[in-house]
Amino acid sequence: RAKLRARELKLVRNEAMAIIWTIYLGYKGRKAARERRAIWERETNAATCIQRRWRGLVGRRWFKDAAAMYGKWRVRSNAAIVIQRIAVGYLSRQYVRWKRWIYN
Repeated sequence: RAKLRARELKLVRNEAMAIIWTIYLGYKGRKAARERRAIWERETNAATCIQRRWRGLVGRRWFKDAAAMYGKWRVRSNAAIVIQRIAVGYLSRQYVRWKRWIYN
């Protein structure tokens, strides 16, 4: 696998964080716990779908539709694994806090 240059890596990381923060802040309004729980489940499914797409288990056309939800998706394919790792790590770190926030 081709190694990423520092600049490219930085760009990819920023892209991933932008996606994640869009998800995070988009649903951080004042809502009922049930709604928030449903949203969390939907989010988790979307994340899984993204991972699967990077592993080549989901069709490209379907993934494009899913990616459209998060706005423009401009990422090189060799940078995919990096995004996946960053996103998964970040989401798993946030999970406990989100759980407390969802089930309060």
